[in-house]
Amino acid sequence: MTVRRNVRENKLFWDGPELALSVTEPRLLVERDLVFRDLNQEEIASANEWRVQYLRRLAAEAGMAPYIQAYMDAWDLRPEDVFPDPD
Repeated sequence: MTVRRNVRENKLFWDGPELALSVTEPRLLVERDLVFRDLNQEEIASANEWRVQYLRRLAAEAGMAPYIQAYMDAWDLRPEDVFPDPD
């Protein structure tokens, strides 16, 4: 029996994420809250900082606007988050 067949028989794909979480949660090697709690605004900003720096570097080096916009859309970043006005 292959892994894929075993997964299908256990209906991991069709039962949704709750089943997948119930299977993996007992094996977590970190505190449960680090995986399941929502991030606060400070944590989100910190997590997005590398993305912002990457997009700024792309704009400075290549200036590929559609490529940069696609990343901002995928990462749910606003232009003012990435390129603030230099007032």
